[in-house]
Amino acid sequence: MYLEQINKMDSLPRAKGALHLATSGQSKIKSLFQQGSTRVLFPRRAKGLECIMINTSGGLTGGDKFSNSIICEGQSHLTISTQGCERIYKSGDGTAAVVENIVTVKNSSRVYWLPQETIIFDQGRIKRHLKVELSSEAEALIVEPVIFGRLAMGETDISGHFEDKIEIHVDGKITYLDKTQLTGEISKTLKRPAVLNGSAATAILIF
Repeated sequence: MYLEQINKMDSLPRAKGALHLATSGQSKIKSLFQQGSTRVLFPRRAKGLECIMINTSGGLTGGDKFSNSIICEGQSHLTISTQGCERIYKSGDGTAAVVENIVTVKNSSRVYWLPQETIIFDQGRIKRHLKVELSSEAEALIVEPVIFGRLAMGETDISGHFEDKIEIHVDGKITYLDKTQLTGEISKTLKRPAVLNGSAATAILIF
């Protein structure tokens, strides 16, 4: 019976995605590679370039892996967002979904990182890392909103694992580092006065 359970877990479908996007000059696409469950769209804009990232698997669960690399140089102005809120579903085998984003902003380029909210479902498990490399002439706006649970569905007490790391480097030197780790009874931890005092959403804004 135990071996059957292991084989069943090994056979669970895993979503994988990869993106490499490079822009140069006046916000022109220099190179683009997308693989697996990652897709991007570029709505028409009068100025700059807008990239809408899409997870075609519909959400993240245990064992999923996504890796995104974005490079801007010249005088590019790139806005990055998502098609909808990213949902972190219950992990069936206790493993975490892994997401890695590396954004490099060279010369006098500008990047606005504006994803829609990440929603953590009960028993969801996620480990993600955002690394931004800036030149001293570049500009970046980073916004990362997170919602814990689904109030409209009555899901107000959740457990799971949320591990989030954001780091920003300017000319190779680290200027910002934030790491959050919530494990076990997440909602119970958030209710502590020194944590969120009962709130169920956070947002990090960096300019």
